[in-house]
Amino acid sequence: MERNLKLRIYVALVWVPLLLLISYVGGILLLVFVLAATYLGLLEFSRLAESRGLRASLPYMAILGAALILSVYFRAYEFLFFVLALATIVLCLTHLYRGEISDLFPNLGLNLFGLLYIAGLFSYFVAVRNISNLEGWKNPSGAGWLIFTLAVIWIDDTFAYFVGKWWGKRPLSSKVSPNKTVEGAIAGAVGALLGGLLARSLFLGTVSSIHIVLLSLLIFAAGLFGDLVESLLKRACYLKDASEIIPGHGGVLDRFDSLLFALPVVYYYLRVFLPA
Repeated sequence: MERNLKLRIYVALVWVPLLLLISYVGGILLLVFVLAATYLGLLEFSRLAESRGLRASLPYMAILGAALILSVYFRAYEFLFFVLALATIVLCLTHLYRGEISDLFPNLGLNLFGLLYIAGLFSYFVAVRNISNLEGWKNPSGAGWLIFTLAVIWIDDTFAYFVGKWWGKRPLSSKVSPNKTVEGAIAGAVGALLGGLLARSLFLGTVSSIHIVLLSLLIFAAGLFGDLVESLLKRACYLKDASEIIPGHGGVLDRFDSLLFALPVVYYYLRVFLPA
């Protein structure tokens, strides 16, 4: 077994139980984790931008990103709109003060995108975990749905990685991510279904199999798009990984790229098709 694969497995043996525990406990523990992961993700994003000569304001994104996540945690949704309005105003005033003209539009778009892509999507960790706090909610708890999503993504990734590595021949998107294959993607879809059905048998038994199958496939598709989007960002910066903070796995964005796209899908599916 190659050294990097061994390292990935050893780190996963620690990482997976830890994240499952955090997801199960929720509360302040989950909030602290999401805030920390968001900050590290924003740090990686700012470094990606700098590699292309662009200026991403880490303090701006971190402070407003934390405010956005806190507003979701406390369900202060009116404050959430205030944060988004404030983010736009502060960013414009900052560039006005600096008198930056030549790179105005790239930097405006860069900072707003970083805020929404990382902090905005990470906030759905909290939204999904706390969905059972909604008035009248009678479906399985948010902890169960968050762990379900993690299981689907992880088993999907595992199937896709090994099948793509050993039998993958046809590239899925050669320009964006040359190592991803059609065979790996198909295996990932199968893994997502198996992960979803396994989760249902363990702790989501009251939910219809149809919902589990549909949601598992949606998670697979969203996760694949999330993975490709992050690959696109790295390829634009000529980098293999966003960072090396997680040994064998790359950076926070490398590890959570699929989940960032999958969690909003889970949240709105539950709100629309499994209402309280």
